[in-house]
Amino acid sequence: MNIKTILINVVGIFFALFMVMSFLGGGGNELGGLLKYLSIGALLVTLYSPIFGFWILILSLGYIDLLKRLLILGNYISFNDITMLLAFPPILSILMFVTVLGRDLFTGSLKRFEIRLLITTFVVCLVMSLYAVSAGGGGGSVGVLKNLANFLGYVPLIYVIPKIFPDKLSLSRGIKMMCLIYIPVPIYAVYQSQVGLAQFEIDYLMTGLSVESRMLNGQDFRFFSTLNSSQNLAKFASLFWAILLLYPRKMTLSDKATISRITKLCLFILFFAGAFVSGARTGMVMGIFAVVAYYILRSRLLTILGYIGGIFSVIFVVSVSDYVVESKILNTWSTWLNKNKPDWLEYQTNLGTLTIRFEGFSNWKDPDFWRPFGYHFSGIEYKELFRYHDALSSLIVKFGYIPFAILLLIASFTLARFHGILLRNKKQGKLKFIFSALILCVLFGSLTSNTFGTFPIATLLYIFVGGYIVSLREEESERLKLAQ
Repeated sequence: MNIKTILINVVGIFFALFMVMSFLGGGGNELGGLLKYLSIGALLVTLYSPIFGFWILILSLGYIDLLKRLLILGNYISFNDITMLLAFPPILSILMFVTVLGRDLFTGSLKRFEIRLLITTFVVCLVMSLYAVSAGGGGGSVGVLKNLANFLGYVPLIYVIPKIFPDKLSLSRGIKMMCLIYIPVPIYAVYQSQVGLAQFEIDYLMTGLSVESRMLNGQDFRFFSTLNSSQNLAKFASLFWAILLLYPRKMTLSDKATISRITKLCLFILFFAGAFVSGARTGMVMGIFAVVAYYILRSRLLTILGYIGGIFSVIFVVSVSDYVVESKILNTWSTWLNKNKPDWLEYQTNLGTLTIRFEGFSNWKDPDFWRPFGYHFSGIEYKELFRYHDALSSLIVKFGYIPFAILLLIASFTLARFHGILLRNKKQGKLKFIFSALILCVLFGSLTSNTFGTFPIATLLYIFVGGYIVSLREEESERLKLAQ
């Protein structure tokens, strides 16, 4: 046993003793105290092993909200206990980035690829920080810090993922292992749909510390499994059933272990069921969009037609938005469906909630809606004049049509470049098309709800971006080998 191993064991023993003594005599929420010390331990180990931190982060995506609910079983639950748990994933993500970048700087391994990757990460951080500061949400400086954590905390994964998963084989095994780790998520969702919420979950909702506490005030009762909302459950489960559907028929985990086709089919059905019972329609559509996008992205003609269709869809929605809002036709359809639907479609047929989406697009016809630089230069009363629930209207209201037009031009150039690279060798690299479809799927979901600043969907977005970069890098390496 070398000196490094001995030192790590000694430090670990002293930390464990300190944790036990503080846990037994510190008072407060017992589980919260234990989780605090486990979080500190996980952060310290991440400084030594970033891959360890990654898998702790993966566990956090699926189960940290369940731990929040379990805090109710302690003596008392405080906002500080919740804050500690919510702060852990973004801190862990940033610490992974600092560790990986520090090693690259110390070893002098920052080559052209790493520099470009680092610049990309900082550019995305800048854009997200601007959006986070303008996102509002109340709470003063605390609200701004919360937005910064949600919008910026997981951007560093763009740099981290290609470093801890340097090739497509290790990346594929990582993604497939995630599918196995998250099996309890859809299982618990289906269980909730049949049995209902446990008493400790109801007690937690009664504290008002959860977004789903609105169910106690007459909102539709929806199931959210181990995640923090029914919307996130639907998006989360849909992303993974799309992965299971798009990945090759055999999923290799290691040299000796594979997931059979029957097992893969069962997992697909399970995740699909988890998304379905959530009752959230946006998440279900996101999964379908990912599968359709995968096949469209493989053809230049279909890609162009897809964007043309998307533009005409926006024009159509804006055109009919006034009629939909004023006539409340979606509410009428929803009422009719509720009378004629089968019982198992209890939540999926509620179309009335879509009216507020159309209300946002109906604002586009109002000349007063279009301000050069948004409400920051127009007064807060301008923001309060318009209701919206989509990302495009939000950007226009916050920044104005001039920055929005500039952003649209940059996005158009970026997408053109993205598709050019994607179709360069479309016969090779199935993985890059899968990650591309998943990225576009999350971006599509942002049109009706916030995904850039929502845990855990934002985290998955940057994991997929990192995966896309890995697949492109290995494809470029293979092409250079062939050329030589």
